[in-house]
Amino acid sequence: MRLVRAFSGLLSLGLVAVACSSEYPGPNESVASTSEAITTACDINTIGLPCDPDGPTRPATECQGICAIVQTGSAMCIGIAEASLANLDGRVCGNAGGIGNAACARHCQGVSCLTTPALAGAACRPTSKSAPCDGQCNGAGTCTPIASPCDFGRDGQLCTFKSCNFVNATSCQTLGLLPRTNCDTGTACELGFCAGKVCTSGGARGCDDGNSCTDDSCDAQNGSCVGTPDDANTCSDGNACTVGDFCASGACKPGSTQVNCDDNDPCTIDGCDPKTGCTHGAKCSNGDACTITACDHEIGKCGSTTPLNCDDDDPCTVDACDSKTGCSHTPMNCDDSDACTTDSCAAGQCEHEAVSCPDPGPCASAFCVASFGCVRAPIPGCIAGGGSGGTSAGGEAGTSTGGTAGSGDSGGSGEIGGSAGEVDSGTAEAGTRSNGAAGAFAEGGTSVVAEDAGTMSSSKDTGGCGCRAAGSDSKHGYAALLLAALGLAVVRRRR
Repeated sequence: MRLVRAFSGLLSLGLVAVACSSEYPGPNESVASTSEAITTACDINTIGLPCDPDGPTRPATECQGICAIVQTGSAMCIGIAEASLANLDGRVCGNAGGIGNAACARHCQGVSCLTTPALAGAACRPTSKSAPCDGQCNGAGTCTPIASPCDFGRDGQLCTFKSCNFVNATSCQTLGLLPRTNCDTGTACELGFCAGKVCTSGGARGCDDGNSCTDDSCDAQNGSCVGTPDDANTCSDGNACTVGDFCASGACKPGSTQVNCDDNDPCTIDGCDPKTGCTHGAKCSNGDACTITACDHEIGKCGSTTPLNCDDDDPCTVDACDSKTGCSHTPMNCDDSDACTTDSCAAGQCEHEAVSCPDPGPCASAFCVASFGCVRAPIPGCIAGGGSGGTSAGGEAGTSTGGTAGSGDSGGSGEIGGSAGEVDSGTAEAGTRSNGAAGAFAEGGTSVVAEDAGTMSSSKDTGGCGCRAAGSDSKHGYAALLLAALGLAVVRRRR
């Protein structure tokens, strides 16, 4: 949890109104503290003294927490922001409740509770019945009583707290509580919240007790909520099957009259559920949701039983009936297991529209395989865009096929890695060969390896027409590529 940021004026006393934190910055207790005590729970007599906000086994040290008054008005140990730790410097620590000489034997310095005596004047409690401002350390580890100590405690239920300077116990001060701390405006039935050192009105106190048989109000003498019985009020006992509920001595009593659930239909069995009210079950039901038993609504006599009609007038659904759940309507299955068609139903007939494969771009063709869907295949010997230079058909999928089969012996990247290599030696994505090894073509991140699509030529032509270079001997065409593509799918048709 995040550390709370305290106000500098309030931190001198530690009146910080936040929830306890479970995590604070700083080193581990065993490293940061030369001495560490298991601090007891905070109370009104320990306000302003250091305390361990997350317990002895957690990272925060005793000098990272302070006993404070929170917004509810109770005392608790809260953590303070690391940037404000200097505000605890010099306060006694390492002793539960800051009591006696043991407290004066140590003091806070940053996150550490040092085993060196607190400076003279540091506030301490001579006994367990003393307030934190009743004593002061003498600088040699002894807590001595102060003859006329500073007042210590909240000024009634208002927004100020009287205390002393914890590093100079004879210096008295009055501090304000944090905003929104509960306080007393002086009007018993009015809510109060602190704003600085002033208690401001927070509106009228809510006194609704949730009992409809009482008239609720606030006692102006002491601010307590009271409910006056009012038998004239209406109420409900929560039973939907009774009417005439009434208030008696501040409590709702059930009416003696039952709800009339007669729907005047002799073909129904009328009843009442205390939670939901009237019910009307079919008199002639046989428990089978797939049959209907006729009933004469004049005399309530059951007649013949006929099957339930589950026809939903939709020719593209398969209608059926379950004896427990009734009719069901399942869409007709038109899947023809062909990845090259889009399946649908119209007027009770399945339709299968051919899939249109996306444009594969230059030097490639697209076709559909029933088992896989659209496939993108390279065009043997094709060089996209032409150009001069010595790029081979080698390379990785996704770039161009490279330059024309010119004078270069080794090539750069190609859209169809290693397909129909036309120069002396090219590095294909699927491997390096000297005789036109086929590489891989890719679509959607999946590579498909094609078979050898050509034979390398020793000729080094400088042409750039995008076809085979002069002197090459191409042995294959689309047939070899199609056979390879049938084994591996590049793009599946989306259904």
